Amino acid sequence: ATPTPPTIVDLDVAQVEGVYVSDGDRTVRLVRRGEEWEIVEATSADALGPADTAAITWTVDGIAHLQARLKVLDEVPDPATYGLDAASLVVTLELTSGAQEQIRVGRETPDGTALYVQREGDPALYIVSRYVMDSFFEWLTTPPLQPTPTPADRS
Repeated sequence: ATPTPPTIVDLDVAQVEGVYVSDGDRTVRLVRRGEEWEIVEATSADALGPADTAAITWTVDGIAHLQARLKVLDEVPDPATYGLDAASLVVTLELTSGAQEQIRVGRETPDGTALYVQREGDPALYIVSRYVMDSFFEWLTTPPLQPTPTPADRS
């Protein structure tokens, strides 16, 4: 039997009321209001407002139940080796309890399919599939605003 991949974060997605993403230069912060998500902070001021709730829910669910492809090390002697000293991306989940979960994303693995990650408060180093984190990188460039409804054809 194949070993179960290690779980890095395991949260009820309903506990997540905010998501803060930063790469040091750019930031985006989303807040859940009832069932809907809203972009309340972004590097570009024109990216504020109602957010694409479906896309965000899917992405947040992925990180709320973050599974590693592999646990690489129990402890990271030199975070810089894995790009974690000045993390390329930091994702902070703000919880209804007032607590936070923070995931630091380092450089990609040599094969380019995964990223080194570390969870705040956990000394271990993990590898996570790249696609799980891709949306967070995209949000910094293109915050997930609600799609503008296209006018119905009047033909």
